[in-house]
Amino acid sequence: MSDSFNLGSAGLVRLQGPDSRSFAQSQFCSDVASLPAEDWHWSAWLDAKGRVRYFFALIAAGDDALLAWLPLGDAAAFALDLRRFQFRAKLSIEHIRGFNVLGQFDAASKAPRWQRDGDAVQLRLDGATPRLVRLAIGSQLEVDHDASQRWRGCDASDGLPLIDTACAEEFVPQSLDLERLGAVSFRKGCYPGQEIAARLHFRGGNKRGLRVIRWNAANASALPGARLSGINSEISLGTLLYSGVDPLGSMGLAVLADPQSIAQISLPDGTQASW
Repeated sequence: MSDSFNLGSAGLVRLQGPDSRSFAQSQFCSDVASLPAEDWHWSAWLDAKGRVRYFFALIAAGDDALLAWLPLGDAAAFALDLRRFQFRAKLSIEHIRGFNVLGQFDAASKAPRWQRDGDAVQLRLDGATPRLVRLAIGSQLEVDHDASQRWRGCDASDGLPLIDTACAEEFVPQSLDLERLGAVSFRKGCYPGQEIAARLHFRGGNKRGLRVIRWNAANASALPGARLSGINSEISLGTLLYSGVDPLGSMGLAVLADPQSIAQISLPDGTQASW
């Protein structure tokens, strides 16, 4: 990838074996059975209460192999947690180490959605700014922290509900808008948390939603899981999933309670933000 930059270590988990598809279909909330070979889609793993534990790109890397790429979150913990549900299923579940995430903005719209080159996998992320992701072993490039912040800003603008460990098991699929991304199915077979997620889908009741928020000052306290409150108030209004930058300044993606009624919010150190 020309003009690419290193975004750091890739959180990768591989499911390998004849039961990899059926196992993933029974555990993840996306419709894994409909995922074509040599393609990918967004997916998630819920807990028994219907809340998202992990959010990831699920890649069909072969007839008996799936790759899960976690842009945020703990891939090692994900693999360990999945193994606890393996029982007699014929597959291996492995945390893959040594891969980096290489990003690229230019010419991304002309690339295929999925491409494999030896051990490397390349994905096209469609959105306001089309991007390419290359998951490859090692890299001679230094991690570009400025590019990483811009990249995360694009994630936020595209409404990608990336889940850090600080935000795990807090939000139902509706609060994270997973249906818009095709990352949840309410009509496929059973999976953990399906009953609660489906009840909210068909009967309603969720009032929390994703919003891009912005503030003027670069702020070290704007970390995943930061609690958002009202101006001069300790009343909780939402949670920051992650932060980044764009040409307008500092920003991030947050889950807000009843966002239509909120105009001004405050970060933990008092910095004012708006959406």
